[in-house]
Amino acid sequence: GTDVAMYTADVANFDQLRQTLMTVLAGRGPATVLLYNPSVYREADALTLDPNVFLQDMRTDVAGLLVVVQAVAPAMQQVGSGTVLVTGGSTALQPYGPLTSLSVGKAAVRNMAECVRQTLEPAGIRVGTV
Repeated sequence: GTDVAMYTADVANFDQLRQTLMTVLAGRGPATVLLYNPSVYREADALTLDPNVFLQDMRTDVAGLLVVVQAVAPAMQQVGSGTVLVTGGSTALQPYGPLTSLSVGKAAVRNMAECVRQTLEPAGIRVGTV
């Protein structure tokens, strides 16, 4: 059989996310593949989106990727291999006004993934968006 475990964390709560990741890594061993897929779907345009809500969405959509990569990448760097995949979306390249937060978040996470790629690729870690 397959050994499966489930863990939960609020990606926007960085301390909780870090603690959960440390628990996972301690119990399951180093990650060889990371898939970052969270995003906030919020129907609000640029005139109705509350700036504080927007910043909270960016914690989930973009900044959480930093927390996760910083937790799993050191072990990948040690062995010189690994894969980081980040889900994108058409709104990264074709923003949609009624989904302002999602559109900006997908564009930002795409750029964050590219920055992560430039950092980790020399260590043999593949990074891409899907």
